[in-house]
Amino acid sequence: MSKSSSRAVTVKPRPSRPTQKTSKVPVLVRWLDIVSWSGWNEDLINEGRDEPAEFFTLGYVINETERKLTISDTENAVGNVTTFPKGCIVEVIELEPKEAPHESIKKGRKSVQGKGTRSKRS
Repeated sequence: MSKSSSRAVTVKPRPSRPTQKTSKVPVLVRWLDIVSWSGWNEDLINEGRDEPAEFFTLGYVINETERKLTISDTENAVGNVTTFPKGCIVEVIELEPKEAPHESIKKGRKSVQGKGTRSKRS
């Protein structure tokens, strides 16, 4: 018979990150991504369907340099983070905070609406 030995494991607490503020203005990042196909796809090229995929990502700016833009999905704190190389960004649209018409949402929350656009809920 074999004896199993048990050892106590000490778990160190995770060091806290310094709090980093995000911008107060929400942004919509319009960006392009790589698309690839396997095999011979000459027809895709001949038909002009060999285009990058276009995406939109909503967030708050945390950091911006000449080479990159980093946003968070959370206002006033750092939540999920996305960093975009500047070369893939088509445009960054600043959004205006808009008071929500619903009482349940008014308590500390705001909806966002693009400048010059209509809300679908209106």
